[in-house]
Amino acid sequence: SLSALPDVESVPAVVGQVASALRPGGAFVLRAYTRPEIPESPWQVLDDLLGGKAPSIHVAKWRVAMALHGTLSSGVVLERVWKVFRQAVPDSRKLAARTGWSVASIDTVDAYRGARSRYLFPTLAELRSLLSPWFEEVACDFPTYDLGDRCPTLTLRSR
Repeated sequence: SLSALPDVESVPAVVGQVASALRPGGAFVLRAYTRPEIPESPWQVLDDLLGGKAPSIHVAKWRVAMALHGTLSSGVVLERVWKVFRQAVPDSRKLAARTGWSVASIDTVDAYRGARSRYLFPTLAELRSLLSPWFEEVACDFPTYDLGDRCPTLTLRSR
């Protein structure tokens, strides 16, 4: 996942290696995680979470992370996701009672506690720009599941 790379400067090195491993015109199919072009506010996401409008804890965590994301070069530090989430949800049992989710699933956010690593969530336009020196986009498909609009699968051809 490009989102798990340590910084945006690592993306060209990885994508360049993929391109060099392909024959000219070879296909590269990439499922990506992208943040919306118009960002959500973290508070809007937390209001949805606390108001029962989030379909799962995992959707809520991803939305919080994307809402906290800075520029493409800064990304989002996972510990910040944990801090903001736990400020809003200090007691997992209360959220579990309200949503029907298990306490164990809610507590998966605690894996981010103290985590200095960051996730990168480019917008779709930023992702296309990062890929364009090596690849031509052939197709872009979006799944229909929750947050599918943020998980495009790009089919690319090497230049």
